[in-house]
Amino acid sequence: MTKAQLDALAYELADEAAVSDLECHCEPIDMSGQYDGRWYNLTVDPDDAEWVGRAVIYLDARHRLVRHPKNPMRVKILEASHG
Repeated sequence: MTKAQLDALAYELADEAAVSDLECHCEPIDMSGQYDGRWYNLTVDPDDAEWVGRAVIYLDARHRLVRHPKNPMRVKILEASHG
């Protein structure tokens, strides 16, 4: 495995872990009819705040989150861009 392949795999695993943390710890919000896609409420139990906080920081840095225009505690996870 080359360094580039290892780096790509590391990003893929980190992306999957961060997305999984949000999906597991955040309440999904039904916003059908208003906004496309599945949205999540970032207001979580204090026991989950560390996991969710790290995931949000990471996914924000990777440009994988969209914040709701009226409530920044609601986010939509974007697909990873490959390339």
